[in-house]
Amino acid sequence: LSQSDRAKLKKMLHRFRYSAKTKMDALTRLYVSNELYPQSMRSFCSSVIGHLNEDLRGYLIRHHRGDEGRDGGPEWVESSGKGRGARGNDQRVEQVLFKLYGEFVRQDYAEKLENYRLSAQYSDMRECHKWYLSAREMKRKLVYHAGPTNSGKTYQAIQRLVG
Repeated sequence: LSQSDRAKLKKMLHRFRYSAKTKMDALTRLYVSNELYPQSMRSFCSSVIGHLNEDLRGYLIRHHRGDEGRDGGPEWVESSGKGRGARGNDQRVEQVLFKLYGEFVRQDYAEKLENYRLSAQYSDMRECHKWYLSAREMKRKLVYHAGPTNSGKTYQAIQRLVG
């Protein structure tokens, strides 16, 4: 790996690491919390260059340079014909790096991801109307005690419950 290629890979990783889209996708698609993101991304970026196979490294460098030749990337890289030119290359590079990052965090941070996913699931209030269905079906009688301060509202309410 030449120094210039290494510098290009580092530049790609830097752009990927500090991308707001990457951070949002990590949160929404992978359940990487805001606390875990910097640590996991730092670890990913420091280890990924040494673990890329030659084909994938060449694919990333070729797309970084803006080469418009044959796709030739690994088969798991979606090559949809969308996104021609420099912006399309950036999107393809980001897509490949995000897939690698996803595999990395699922392997190295599986327990933390699962804990965060569960906490997000349990605190999701979008369908709280489905909670406690039996309690919602109960026939109830509500009594509202109104009056000025120190007028005995609490006392009257307790007396009503007692007797």
